[in-house]
Amino acid sequence: MLQVKTLALASLIALSATQGYAQSQPEPSPQMAEFFAFDREAQEAFIGNGINMIGVVASQTASDIARCMNSWYSADSESQREKHAEIIDAMRRLPQYQPAAIVLAVVEKHCGKFERDE
Repeated sequence: MLQVKTLALASLIALSATQGYAQSQPEPSPQMAEFFAFDREAQEAFIGNGINMIGVVASQTASDIARCMNSWYSADSESQREKHAEIIDAMRRLPQYQPAAIVLAVVEKHCGKFERDE
């Protein structure tokens, strides 16, 4: 009898923890919901365009970041697909943010942060 009560209590605790985790997931931003509605090819095009634009800014403001981005992203198409997958994975983990912000965050993770006005 004690084992049945213990098992029931353990099951209840596990179920409560699972429901609490599911409810704590943030809602996707409208922009992220729209991004995930795109097919994979369009998602990768969005990411590639974002990285290219970040590279343009970096070439004008942070040459060390631009050089890093050039070697980090521009190696070959297989490497680029791996970078896209990493960014999409980050978007799935952080859906409450805008897609462009996640692209920038991953670039900065690999190549350094842009200077910001405080």
